[in-house]
Amino acid sequence: MAKKDNRYLSYASLASQISTALAGPIVIGYLVGQYGERREFWGTFGWNVSIILGLVFGVTALVLTLRSLLTGEDE
Repeated sequence: MAKKDNRYLSYASLASQISTALAGPIVIGYLVGQYGERREFWGTFGWNVSIILGLVFGVTALVLTLRSLLTGEDE
C-alpha cells in the first residue's frame, strides 16, 4: 500500500490561510468605515478617515498573520 503524500494538503491549507489574510484589510476597512460613518466619529472627514483607519488595522493584521504563517510561530 502506497504512503499518502500530504504535501498537497499542507500547501492548499497555507494558500487558503494566505488568501484569507489578504482579504482581511478589505473587510476590516469596510467594517470600520461603516461603523465610523454611522457613529459620525470623524465629523466632516467621514467615510475616508474611517476607511484609512480600517486599512491601517487590516494591514497590521495582515502583516502579523503572514509573519505567523511564514515563520510557524504563534503569537
